[in-house]
Amino acid sequence: MIMLLGPRGSGASEAHGALMEKFGPETPFAYINLGGEQSLLPRYALALLARQLERKLPRYRRSHFPRLTLGLLASDHQLRMTSLAEGRRNIRRELDAFQERAEARYGDYLAAFFEVAGGAVGAPDGASTAALALLRDALRRGRRRLPGRKFTSSAAWYGGHPLLQSRDPWEALVELNLWRHDGDEDDQERLDRVLFSALLEDMRGNVRHSFMPRSYLLLLDNSHTEYGRRFLDLLIRARHDDAVVAGTDCDPLTVVASSNRWLPRWGPATGDQWPWRLRGPDRASLTDWTEHRPGRDSDDTWWYPLRLRDLNLDEVRIRIELELRHHPDLAPFARLAPFIHRLTAGLPGRSARSWSCSGIRPCPSRTAPSRTAGCAPCRTVRRGRARTPGRWWRPPWIICCAGSTPCSGRRWRSARRPAICPSAPGCWARATRCSARSAAAGCCTARAR
Repeated sequence: MIMLLGPRGSGASEAHGALMEKFGPETPFAYINLGGEQSLLPRYALALLARQLERKLPRYRRSHFPRLTLGLLASDHQLRMTSLAEGRRNIRRELDAFQERAEARYGDYLAAFFEVAGGAVGAPDGASTAALALLRDALRRGRRRLPGRKFTSSAAWYGGHPLLQSRDPWEALVELNLWRHDGDEDDQERLDRVLFSALLEDMRGNVRHSFMPRSYLLLLDNSHTEYGRRFLDLLIRARHDDAVVAGTDCDPLTVVASSNRWLPRWGPATGDQWPWRLRGPDRASLTDWTEHRPGRDSDDTWWYPLRLRDLNLDEVRIRIELELRHHPDLAPFARLAPFIHRLTAGLPGRSARSWSCSGIRPCPSRTAPSRTAGCAPCRTVRRGRARTPGRWWRPPWIICCAGSTPCSGRRWRSARRPAICPSAPGCWARATRCSARSAAAGCCTARAR
């Protein structure tokens, strides 16, 4: 389980989008945003990720999750029964009827969870067009039934699970239903643990067959929230119980989660009580994880924490040049890289937002200044604030296009900071007047906001 640690804007969401684009065409993946305002129960998250992992790939057959689906079905609606024996007789009929109603309304049972938790499967910030296309394909609805109409083989797995008291398969499913609707908090936690174990067993069963994918990728964004921490705890415990306690094969699931704070389960934020030491992404590798992971007797053996670092000046300049590749007329603005790097301290999200919100775009022509004064970017930034996802942001300075007409010789009085001239290196002009040096370089002054 790879954990990307960094403050908000450190590029974790962009990393999720890049992983989608790189591995999505050949590997089943699922993306879940655990930081939404909507409550996301573990069973909802399991259904959403299983539905995305069922995406058909060109090289492989479609993956199925019959054990997880059966467990969700059995614990979804309360069964009408007066005794355990009656519930055992009626459960198969009840499950068939409920599955048919869900398929008639939503196309398949797992797609019904989009109605109650669909807000957790939105695209990550900064996702490319290719990543968005892959995500839309994974979320496409259709009629997907369980393999066969009978649940015999999947029910037998529940009859042998160590957390369930009933050894009879159908009585075990009735026990799951009672845990959900008549049980206490401990029963609810046991139910979640059984469902997570069912997901991992379905994955192990899929990779044993021919023409099936050999691994799965799960992307969890904002996992520091309450529901995110609970999901991670249940997943880690289910994996540890299966692979270490029960001695089964390791599951083929790779998890890449992101968090903008230290998780409580790791102990104090100093990290003194946690066996792991944070590493930079440049040092990350399978060999490094294998050599430094704790012993298998601890739950901490599954983690691999990475601290996201800030961008250096060269990386900020490269990102600006990539933004300007479609606008060669704005090439002189690549000289703003030092300014943006100092302004944002190299934080990836703020660097991209500062550039996109600066209002810089090609001037239509070099004509005489109008009565509104200033080139097009100046007028654009002065009239309003640039909108960013989730909030409004005001740029700290107004920057005019290089080589455009000066802002009518306006004089700004209360300027506290200098403005950068993008066309003349080292030109720092106080915003109190259009100095001769700035006018000769063909730039404009800027006003501190």
